[in-house]
Amino acid sequence: MIQINNLNFSYGNKKVLSNINLEIANGSLNAIVGTNGVGKSTLFRCLSKQQPVKKDVIYVKNKDINNYSYQSFAHIISLVPQLVNIRGNDICVCDYMVEGRTPHLAFFSIPQKKDYLIVEKVAQQLELCNLLNERVSELSGGQQQLVSLGRAMVQDTPVILLDEPMSALDLSNQSKLLILFRKLSHQGKTIIFSTHNPNHALSLNCNTILLKNGSVMCYDVANSCITTQNLKSIYGNNVKCIDNDGELYCKLDLS
Repeated sequence: MIQINNLNFSYGNKKVLSNINLEIANGSLNAIVGTNGVGKSTLFRCLSKQQPVKKDVIYVKNKDINNYSYQSFAHIISLVPQLVNIRGNDICVCDYMVEGRTPHLAFFSIPQKKDYLIVEKVAQQLELCNLLNERVSELSGGQQQLVSLGRAMVQDTPVILLDEPMSALDLSNQSKLLILFRKLSHQGKTIIFSTHNPNHALSLNCNTILLKNGSVMCYDVANSCITTQNLKSIYGNNVKCIDNDGELYCKLDLS
């Protein structure tokens, strides 16, 4: 589904991504793990055409992303950004989510009944039905996060990028979201999400991309990639990986 060939990216003289090479399979579930400022958000912006990249660097469905129009690309990849800022938006949640159908609408046309039925279906999956008539400007940060994910799901793309989707969610909603990611992957969606918490990747044992200094340190299933040695290399000596009867989890080492 996605192939990245020697991706490098800099902001001025500051190099953020260095020699990124990845192949991400169709229908796979992938976590990107790394420290603040390691380049996770920049990688998402490159993958979603928000940052220009050179030709022959990123291919989606065997086609250079530079050869896609923004309209056609919006049928393939949707992005939920890290910083969701919709507090000033005074429309209701239902109308906000149905905006995800825009790439599927004819020019200057408005959403039809079938589009709102898709919104209702997604709202049920995310347990948002009770918020559909609420103003998005009045939602909590965690609710905004879920509603933004809902709009991306309504866009109905084969690839969904999620930049720190759990950052504003409580543990219960984090668990529900991880279960949803696994379900969407089983349905054939390609899911790529970033997280600061290695336990998110371990709980799914999904494909895991460890980033260090803007480069891929490891790309493997979580149980193989997330080790005490790798965690210490990325986060320092205060993090370790514990094996509890075959189940791995990470914890802070405060000793």
